[in-house]
Amino acid sequence: MYVHPLGNYRRVLFAVALGGYAGYSNRYGAPSTRINWATNTSYIDFDHEQGLLAGYLFSLNLDLAVGSNRSWLVGGKSAFQNDTFGNSLASLQL
Repeated sequence: MYVHPLGNYRRVLFAVALGGYAGYSNRYGAPSTRINWATNTSYIDFDHEQGLLAGYLFSLNLDLAVGSNRSWLVGGKSAFQNDTFGNSLASLQL
């Protein structure tokens, strides 16, 4: 959902966006060394996340309407998202 606090009829558009998402993840991550203390052996294993997840995202958007009838937008977005597995992602887009 985008909110344009200054209106959406201007040549320069500023928007704040909030959203949420849900899904299922079955992802293997980076390898890590694990130690079995009972047998005193070490082995390499991959981090694994599996199951339902939910998260939120937040972004700030700045767009410039171009063209004779302002039908094209050129702009950028700064976004942050986080989910229940502790995954965080910050991004800049143009």
